[in-house]
Amino acid sequence: MEKLPENRIGEKVCAGGLSPKIIDRVPKKFIERYIRSINVHSPSFEKWILEGGEPFIGMISRLELGQWQLDQALKAGAKLEDKEEVRSVDLSKKQSKPEKAKNRGITN
Repeated sequence: MEKLPENRIGEKVCAGGLSPKIIDRVPKKFIERYIRSINVHSPSFEKWILEGGEPFIGMISRLELGQWQLDQALKAGAKLEDKEEVRSVDLSKKQSKPEKAKNRGITN
C-alpha cells in the first residue's frame, strides 16, 4: 500500500547516499557517482575529512531505485495499491491487513 501514485514511488526527500553495507546490493546502473571523501562539520565548528582509497558512498536517484524496487516486488508477486493512505495496522492478528484511510481529498 502506497500513498503516492505508481509513477512516483521511490520519490523521497533524500540525498541518495548509499553506505558501504548496501552499495553492493544495488545494481551498478543506479550509481550516479562514487564519493571517496567527505567533509564533516560539527555544531561546535570542528571539521573532519573522511577519505578512503576505495569509494565508500554511492550516490543514486531515489526515484529510479524506488521504481526498480517496485518492479522487483511486483515480479515477486506483491500487489500494489497506490494512491492509498494507511490509517492503522493491527499487529495482534496473525495476518494483519492495513486499514485504509477514508478518501480525504488527497491528491498526488
